[in-house]
Amino acid sequence: MKKLVVGTIALSAVGLANGAFAADMPVKAPILAPIIYNWTGCYVGGNAGWKWGRFTESADTTAGIVASAPPTPFPAGHIDLDHLETSSGAVGGQIGCRWENAEHWVFGFEGDFDWTNLHGTVTNTLTSFPFVSGDTFENRVRWESSGRVTLGHSFDRVLVYGTGGIAFSRVTMDALLFPPTPLGTPSYGSDSTTLVGGTVGLGAAYALSKNWEIVAEYRHTFYAQSDFNLGSVTARCVLGTFAPAPVCADTTATGHKGLETDEVLFKLNYRFDWGSAVVAKY
Repeated sequence: MKKLVVGTIALSAVGLANGAFAADMPVKAPILAPIIYNWTGCYVGGNAGWKWGRFTESADTTAGIVASAPPTPFPAGHIDLDHLETSSGAVGGQIGCRWENAEHWVFGFEGDFDWTNLHGTVTNTLTSFPFVSGDTFENRVRWESSGRVTLGHSFDRVLVYGTGGIAFSRVTMDALLFPPTPLGTPSYGSDSTTLVGGTVGLGAAYALSKNWEIVAEYRHTFYAQSDFNLGSVTARCVLGTFAPAPVCADTTATGHKGLETDEVLFKLNYRFDWGSAVVAKY
């Protein structure tokens, strides 16, 4: 009986010792799955940056006849103007959506709108009937907008992409035209139109958090040439055979303008929780 009691006590002591030793052993930390950022979702944001513009322009007038006695014809006129390069700050906003696939290719689309103030004046230095040296042509861009697709590749929180699409710009052309004869009077004309063109660029984005991201983007935009109605300019004045007062005739002036812009924009976007911002990779 004594042996049984002693054996039981000994086994209990060994069990307690093993339990205490096991309690003192370090516990292995659980394996955590790495977190991978996902760019799927829609966003809205603001931007600011700088734009550079290059205007290419010319002007034409139509032929006509001075209603004098006898009638005096005059030819059509044309003049090529110097290129104008200008720059301005820009501020605006953008909205878009993206989808990321399993291979981390990111597809999306984005629309943006920017206010800017690209402007400058070209002064004619040549004489080409009925344009004379001193005629001035002012150019101004108030805003630019675009709708684009994007294609890029993500590296966790970094996204690099290319973009391209259609662009729009509101452009104004003003002209102060002097007559080729001292008998006429100067005239002023102004017209605005929306130019349409294409835009391409490259960019990179970084995810600051689940919802916020910063973006740097460069784009080149090229617009098709458009016509501007610059009003009338005195073409020719003649002294009538039987009338002491001069007889003058006006001709219609039309400007032609093309535009290219380059821009660097920095964007801050807020991304909505409509897609999975982070996923665990096992």
